[in-house]
Amino acid sequence: MSTTKLAEAFKTLLQQQAVKNEALIYFTGHGITVSDSLGTQQAYLATSDLTIVTQGKQIIEQTGGISLQSLNNLIAKSNLSSLVVLLDCCHSGYFLENNLLKTTFTAFNLESDYYFIAACRPFQEAYANKSAQHSIFSTALLAGLSAEKANQHGQVTSADLFGSISAEPKGSGQQPIQLGWGSSITLVSYKHQTQAETFEVKDECPYQGLKAFECVVMGVLSLLSPSAPMGKRLSVVVMTARCDCGITKVFL
Repeated sequence: MSTTKLAEAFKTLLQQQAVKNEALIYFTGHGITVSDSLGTQQAYLATSDLTIVTQGKQIIEQTGGISLQSLNNLIAKSNLSSLVVLLDCCHSGYFLENNLLKTTFTAFNLESDYYFIAACRPFQEAYANKSAQHSIFSTALLAGLSAEKANQHGQVTSADLFGSISAEPKGSGQQPIQLGWGSSITLVSYKHQTQAETFEVKDECPYQGLKAFECVVMGVLSLLSPSAPMGKRLSVVVMTARCDCGITKVFL
């Protein structure tokens, strides 16, 4: 995407479509830092028409790209109910550190909720995952947003997400960082499903105190049976009654 198209997309989203509403910015691609003659660095999101001039290993000049400082200023002027920014690119931490968001948070709407995650610190690179379809950060991001990571309410919040993401890239040479303002933001909700509990039904009296009467009742019923010998056949009425103490008595 060209610099003009990406800039217009940011302005349309933040100044028109998402006014007093929720907004999400997710960028995955390349990021660069440009050093001026005094050694001050500016970070840029790389676009398809970005060109650079290098001196040694440093980039000293660029044409095109989106300055993170400019994006930060655009966000500070927006009127949103909530904003989530996920940056998966090298040097993305410049968006959260080095005199950017930390110094301009006071310009934000204090009634809004903001949450930002950068794939790495300002001096680090964000690496690809050669064994997966996506980068290390985006792979962890997708896993963190999955239904398996949802809480007991079926939701994945901003706090939940960073916990999942920060645990994944350990040992990779990049450290995700976060910055938030306001309340925790629910990023995705899944339909809460409850599993039906199954119970085993046993063919026995639950009142164990009645076990002592089982032989009496069975004996009486055997005498009442038509197959019982005539001399032993009884004509009786069996009645049971439960006392206040909970003991069942048998009356013949």
